[in-house]
Amino acid sequence: MKQQIDNLIANILFTEEGLFLPEIGTLVLLRHPAKLLSKRVLQQPYRELQLTAHNERFESLPSHIARIAKVSEERASDIYAEWLSQSLHNGVLMINGVCSIEGEEVRTDEKFEKIANPQGRKTKKIK
Repeated sequence: MKQQIDNLIANILFTEEGLFLPEIGTLVLLRHPAKLLSKRVLQQPYRELQLTAHNERFESLPSHIARIAKVSEERASDIYAEWLSQSLHNGVLMINGVCSIEGEEVRTDEKFEKIANPQGRKTKKIK
């Protein structure tokens, strides 16, 4: 079940760009536009995962679970609690294939990073 929920989180982030995780915060996949760093250096556009402490507009993971699995909100909350207990160890939340979260620090998984930024986060020299 943990892997299914982890995959669901990745899919939600790529389609809706944000997800509220009760007791944790809101994971947001931010889009950064290209940026001119100097006269001759351009930062390519990229996407980055960030964690915020509040939920402004994103649906919660238990609500997604209830809708997708066609279960009650109560059962979805139980599934979420079970997933959280399997994913949270010593203050680190591990979402396989997506990221790890420790405190407010988000470390993106290499697999997720490659899908989010297939060209990487490179800079380009302008001639």
